[in-house]
Amino acid sequence: MDSVDHVVVRDYVGSLFGNKNPTSIARKLSSIRSFYDFCIRKGHVKTNPAKQVASPKIPKRIPKFLTVDETVALLDCPNTSSTLGRRDKAILEVLYASGLRVSELVNLKMQDLNLTEGIVRVLGKGRKERIVPMGSKACEALRRYFDLRTGLVSGNNNDAVFLNKRGEKISVRSIERILVKYLKQSGINKTVTPHVLRHTFATHLLNAGVDMRGIQELLGHSSLSTTQ
Repeated sequence: MDSVDHVVVRDYVGSLFGNKNPTSIARKLSSIRSFYDFCIRKGHVKTNPAKQVASPKIPKRIPKFLTVDETVALLDCPNTSSTLGRRDKAILEVLYASGLRVSELVNLKMQDLNLTEGIVRVLGKGRKERIVPMGSKACEALRRYFDLRTGLVSGNNNDAVFLNKRGEKISVRSIERILVKYLKQSGINKTVTPHVLRHTFATHLLNAGVDMRGIQELLGHSSLSTTQ
């Protein structure tokens, strides 16, 4: 092992380009570094040749998002003649209009909403509280849902905004299924999760000229780099 120097490691890493993507190459280099760190601790070698070899730059993945037309098609899908249809419409509208994490959405309580002011109080990661504005369409969808919501209320869970058909607080998995259902109905051939709606919210705001710092605050990101 002493005969292996940084040139050997660099040549090996270079040979991987064209066959492996940068992420895989970086993992392999990291494994070599870890192996030599272990050997140093055991006294088998004195230096780590991989420490002198730079990791390949890993390109940032562009987050998935829906176009404006796709978003409109999705939001128009639910049949609002039924209680569950109105609930689903409100879920989709609030996710898109506020950029909430799906975990934040399912934990919303009635007292968190102020439809007169068009705002929602959110308890996010690290129990950090933030106030997020909602658009008029989201507020209207919530009002129409609340007109029929009493038919779902059951037991002690009646302060949760979004309920399932048994009157219990809706689950994250249920919202994921609801989203898949309406994606199929709207003919959108993309893999879309609730988090993609969060990306869609941010992307549409950015395209409309909203400052990145403002988007960071709305999303509840502690770091601007996370938003970027």
